[in-house]
Amino acid sequence: RLGPGHRVEIDPLLSRHPTMRLLAPWFVEPEPFSAPTLLPLPEGGEKGTVLFITPTNGELARLAERWYPGAQRRLYTSPQGGQPLLYEFLLSAQDLQGPQGLLCLSSTEDGQRTLILPQLLLRPEHRGQTLLCQGVLLVPRTGEYGVRLAGGEGSILAVDGAPALELPARAEAVLKLAEGRHALLAQLAPGAEFSLLWRPPGQAEWQPVPKECLYRAPVEAGGLQADYLPGAGEDWGAPALSRVEPYIDYYFHIIPLPRPYRIRWHGWLLPPAPGEYVFSLQARDHAELWLGGQKVLATAAPDTPTSAAVALSGPASVEVRFWDETGYTGVHLRWRRPDGVQEVVPVSALLPPAPAVR
Repeated sequence: RLGPGHRVEIDPLLSRHPTMRLLAPWFVEPEPFSAPTLLPLPEGGEKGTVLFITPTNGELARLAERWYPGAQRRLYTSPQGGQPLLYEFLLSAQDLQGPQGLLCLSSTEDGQRTLILPQLLLRPEHRGQTLLCQGVLLVPRTGEYGVRLAGGEGSILAVDGAPALELPARAEAVLKLAEGRHALLAQLAPGAEFSLLWRPPGQAEWQPVPKECLYRAPVEAGGLQADYLPGAGEDWGAPALSRVEPYIDYYFHIIPLPRPYRIRWHGWLLPPAPGEYVFSLQARDHAELWLGGQKVLATAAPDTPTSAAVALSGPASVEVRFWDETGYTGVHLRWRRPDGVQEVVPVSALLPPAPAVR
């Protein structure tokens, strides 16, 4: 129906599916997407991008709906009605570019105004201004990134809520960053110049942070750092890969590592209000939930939810430890909030650990 010219992203559950091969034998299927890292989307094809998402990745569909409100959406159900069978999102180039750039508040003696900057680089019209910029830094791969800030005295850079640079004391540093989305805040005081440069892993030259790596609302930072490790032990110190993931609600149709393997999600839990939260944890094969350094939940049987009520008054450190040893792999972390809302613990309530700085 759509014809050629689109970048196509296909849910792993549909990959190499006989129905698709029957209906479109001419279609050269791309590799299926990885739900934790699909969004935000890169530039699309000539006609944009189309996403096909199954209900097993319902949280991903909800993120796509929230982050790309202008996208054309279609929901497929069976002829008899009932539960959704497939979500389709058709995104134009304008949809993809819409949330790119940082939202900045510019202050001068004449007042304040709001700007959207694709990159943090000095322009003549910015001289004499104080800029407060915030948004999302999309890190393309895990590694050590050099960062360099130029600006007037008092300029600062913070990543995931932690200070990284402050002028004039510290204008340059190396941050260990996991692949994925990180909260970025830069306050730039008036000076002869200002810029934010980085040096990605394996590169020798400093360069402006590219516009494809800077986003603003409705794209959100947040989530937890996921460390993937081979084997079935308890040593969490040497991950094969690390990345920031927006939630924990996965069925791994295509497993990330050969079995047995394990995953540790860790960071901070940010409850929206104080009160009693009822956590539910479900996994195959098994998983544990740790809050404030204490184990509060452990699954007793595969695919069987277990729950516990926890009183929260503010942010708490959080870990979810998961082991995959057999098959039909999945892990799900949900809560019931004090106001009665039941949901997957959302990206807005999760923050990855602050990056190591040297």
